[in-house]
Parts: sequence; C-alpha cells; structure tokens
Amino acid sequence: MCTTSINRCLHVYPGFADAPGYRTIKTIQSGALSQYAPPRDGTLFGNLSWKDVIEGGHVIAGSPETVRQRLEELGKGLHVGNLFCLMHVGNMPKEKCMYSTKLFAEKVMPKLKGMFPEYANDERFWCHPIKQVKQGNLPSEREAREAAMSAVAAR
Repeated sequence: MCTTSINRCLHVYPGFADAPGYRTIKTIQSGALSQYAPPRDGTLFGNLSWKDVIEGGHVIAGSPETVRQRLEELGKGLHVGNLFCLMHVGNMPKEKCMYSTKLFAEKVMPKLKGMFPEYANDERFWCHPIKQVKQGNLPSEREAREAAMSAVAAR
C-alpha cells in the first residue's frame, strides 16, 4: 500500500471530525482537531513514507507477529479489549483481503484473546438475542404493524 492509497481511503471528513457540540473550548485550544484535518498541501499524511505511517501508528500492518505485537501494545496502552479491524482498503483485490483476514483469524486473534483475563467472563458488551425466532413464528406484516402502533400508543 502506498501513501496515495492512505490519503484516498483513510481520512475523516472534516464535518464529522468537527461536529457541532462535539468539542469543548479546551479541545479547541489544544488543537486536537489537527490530527484529523489534512495538512495545507491537501493530503492527509503530507509527504510521509509508508515507514513513517507505520512507525507513527497511523496504520498497523506487517507480518502476523508484528500486527499482534502492535495490537497488544495498543490494547494494553489504551486498555481496549474490543477492536474493529479494517481488513480491506481501497481497491485491494478480494484474494489479498481474504488472505489477510485468514492470517489475522488464525495467527493474531488467538494470541490476543487472553490479554485481559480479569474480564474473561464480562459480557456487558456482547449482543444477546432477546427472543429466539423459529421458522413460521414470524408475525404477519399486519400483526407487526399493529404491535408497533400499540407500542407507540403505550408511550
């Protein structure tokens, strides 16, 4: 991947980075928005090389062991146990994305799973089904509409 791809694909639209009411006066004074705003030359990372982008922590990429080490540092440093990984960027071929995802699932994820053993049974952030739905058990469209109207009326 080159920095051109990064400039095209990994950016935050300024309107999202600076949503009304999102920042305090202190945040504005500290210049925290500068990490999202593109430099004056119009690119996100200016003239940074791929090495600069990796070493700066803007992107985590490399061998499975390198990715594991960087994610472990990140997770422990920020005390973050839930990660969202972007495995596909720009016009990456499907096969490359599938290969990277497989490597991540087989060689990185298993080594990160036990990073916070004190939270092994903590399920606060997991989705749990409210009700098991079986085939033929779904309400008709009319029944669903009536149930929704009843719920709104009950408020």
